[in-house]
Amino acid sequence: MLSFTEENYLKALVQLTIFEDGKDEVGVNKLASCLTVKPATVSDMVRKLKAKSLVNYEKYGKISLTAVGKKSGMMVIRRHR
Repeated sequence: MLSFTEENYLKALVQLTIFEDGKDEVGVNKLASCLTVKPATVSDMVRKLKAKSLVNYEKYGKISLTAVGKKSGMMVIRRHR
């Protein structure tokens, strides 16, 4: 089960990677500006999402969604419509 905040991060990652840029990866700063939070906050949440196998992320690297993360993010978007 995902928290409301985790759902928002997945939703933002799907929107940035699939719908806007078309790239598979996004930087911490871009995600932070999209969610209007600080990069350190994004890093903490991304570590939690990585522990749940929803994203791929290495320190100082780009964030990408796993197959499970994409599926979960798309379900969140559909449910919020």
